[in-house]
Amino acid sequence: MMLKHRNIVRFVGYCYETKNECLEYKGKYVFAEMVEKLICLEYMPNGSLDKYISDETSGLNWSTRYKIIEGICYGLHHLHTEIDKPIIHLDLKPSNILLDDGMVPKITDFGLSRLFGQQTICTSSRDGTL
Repeated sequence: MMLKHRNIVRFVGYCYETKNECLEYKGKYVFAEMVEKLICLEYMPNGSLDKYISDETSGLNWSTRYKIIEGICYGLHHLHTEIDKPIIHLDLKPSNILLDDGMVPKITDFGLSRLFGQQTICTSSRDGTL
């Protein structure tokens, strides 16, 4: 919620709901806690970048491609250097770049991201997308 930048998707809100349900387990009835978590992000009408870079017929001219690359760089620069505690995304890929109606890229999906202070960053994590 603290991130406010043109190239980072805006977080609108969330919903967290817990329900108790009675389920059969090994012949006995038990109460199970069912949790639903939903987040609401700003709407990006052009979807994700991965559908535009699949082949040469995607219809993107070089000016638009450059604008997308530049926007992603600005977003990463903001995450890494322009906030008090730098955020490292750790799962940046075309499907995690959303495009608004003006083809402005916005970084999303911070599920694997980490906050780092002024220190060397070294990770051996194999989480995320191969």
